[in-house]
Amino acid sequence: MDGMLKIPFFRLGTWNHPQYGKLEGTQQMFSQMIENFKNNVLGRPPFVRVGHDKPNSTTFGGVEALGWVKEIVEEEGVLYGLADPTTPEVQDYIRNKKYRFASAEYDPDYIDKESGKKMGPTLLAISLTNEPFLTRLPEARVLSDQPDAFFMDFKEEEKQVPNNQNQTNDEVGFWRSLAMGFASAFKLSDQPVAPPAAPAPAPQPAANPDGGVPAGGQPTSAASDVNALLEEERKKREDLEAKLKALEESQQKQTEQVLSDKREAQVNAKVQELIGKGVPPAMIDPIKTFVLSQPLEVTSSTIKLAEGKEMSYIDSAFAHLDNLPESARVQFGQAGGQSSATPEQRQEEMVKLCDQDVLESGGKIENGKYIL
Repeated sequence: MDGMLKIPFFRLGTWNHPQYGKLEGTQQMFSQMIENFKNNVLGRPPFVRVGHDKPNSTTFGGVEALGWVKEIVEEEGVLYGLADPTTPEVQDYIRNKKYRFASAEYDPDYIDKESGKKMGPTLLAISLTNEPFLTRLPEARVLSDQPDAFFMDFKEEEKQVPNNQNQTNDEVGFWRSLAMGFASAFKLSDQPVAPPAAPAPAPQPAANPDGGVPAGGQPTSAASDVNALLEEERKKREDLEAKLKALEESQQKQTEQVLSDKREAQVNAKVQELIGKGVPPAMIDPIKTFVLSQPLEVTSSTIKLAEGKEMSYIDSAFAHLDNLPESARVQFGQAGGQSSATPEQRQEEMVKLCDQDVLESGGKIENGKYIL
C-alpha cells in the first residue's frame, strides 16, 4: 500500500450549493455508495483527476486518470477513496501540497445503463482541487506519509442539535462522527517525543489559524464548540426528563382524584341506604369517616367470604348495621324528612295530625275549616 493515495471526498453534514441546492451526507447515503462501488454498478472504477470538466467543453472522455479508485472506506464519518496512482507526479502534487483537497463527482441516483434501474448514490470520479465545495474535509495524502490535521476553511450550514424524542439514525451518526473527528484532529502526533534534558518554563501557546491544536497542546475554540453542543444536548435531555416526570405525577394525581371521588360516591350511596332503613346517623358517621381515611387501594379491594362469595370493602365496613334490630332503628315519626315516604304521603300525615290537635282542644271541623 506504500504510495497509494488516500483522498477524502465526502463527510457527514449539510451544505447549500448555489446550483444543486441542498447537499447532504448521511450514513445511509455512504453505505449505499460503498455498496454500489463493491457491486461495480458504474461498470468501471472511478478515477482521480485534477479539477472538473468545464460545462462548455467541446470534448468528452479526454481527461487523464491520475489514479484509479480501488476501494471506498468510511472512517469517523468521512468517505475516503483509496487509489493507485498512475504517475509519480500526482504523489508529488499531494506531498508538496500543490493540491490539498478533493471534490467528489457523484450521481445521487445513478441509472444503470443496461437495466435502466435507479441504483442510488454512485461515485463517478474524484477531483483534486484547492477549492472544494464541501468544507472541513481532511487533506488528501499518500499512505506512506504522516496524516495531516483538519483545515477548516469555509463556514458550514448550521445544524441544530437533534431532539432526544425524534432523533434519526443519520442524525445520531452525524454527531458521533463529528465528535470523533474533532477528537482525532486534536491529536498532536502518534510518534513518541523524547523528554527535554532539563525542565524549562512552558512557553505561551501560539495561535493556530487552522482551528487545530496550538503549540502548547491545548484545544482551541473548536473543542469548546463541541463541548458546548454536548452540554446543550445534556440540558435538553434533562429538561425533557423533568417534563416527563411532571406529566407522570400529574396523571397519577388525576387518577387518584377520580378513584377518590368514585369511593366517596359509593360511601354516600351506602349511607343514604342505611338512613332510609332507619339506622341512626350517629352510628353511621364514625364508620364513614374511618372508611374515607383508608388508602384507596384498601377501600377498592374485595373480601372473600364463605362458599366462594365476595364482598367489597365498603359494603363489609357497614355490614353489621344492616343487622341492627328494629328497636334500635329510627321510626318514621322520629326520622322526619329522612323517611322514604312520598310528598303526598307526608302531606296526608300532617293533615291527620292537625285534625287530631283541633278536636282534642275542643274545636270542630266544618267543610274542611277549623272552628275553635
